Amino acid sequence: MDDRLTRFALLGYALFGVATAVDAFIPVGCGASPLSSCGVDLNHLNVDDCLTGVAVLALFMAAVCAHICSVQKLSWTPALVVCFMITIIWSTCGLAFFVVHFSTRPDVPLQHLMLTLTSAVAFTVPAMITLTRYRIGLDRITY
Repeated sequence: MDDRLTRFALLGYALFGVATAVDAFIPVGCGASPLSSCGVDLNHLNVDDCLTGVAVLALFMAAVCAHICSVQKLSWTPALVVCFMITIIWSTCGLAFFVVHFSTRPDVPLQHLMLTLTSAVAFTVPAMITLTRYRIGLDRITY
């Protein structure tokens, strides 16, 4: 397995975790308006918007690197196909959410779907790395 890609996957996964944890402490700046009308203004991005963007991009990078590593060593196993499909659906949902989110009113059900799929992708990244390393007989990453 290419250890550089594994390190990038783990780095992206760690960055996702840190950005998400910090973001959880930052209140969403909706003011007195209901959450369903809360959205992002591209002219005035806040810390929550930036941390969310960093977290999603880092998780995407981690998933892509983990997929590449896994496919290089294992080819396409059923487990990797499932992980790949989850990532494709998550990415498509993320792009749709991105487009809708910057419209006049964000789609809250789409946001809930995006968050649910994000937790699935967050599971697939370490699962792919662990499965790949177990199958090829490596018990740790060498630096």
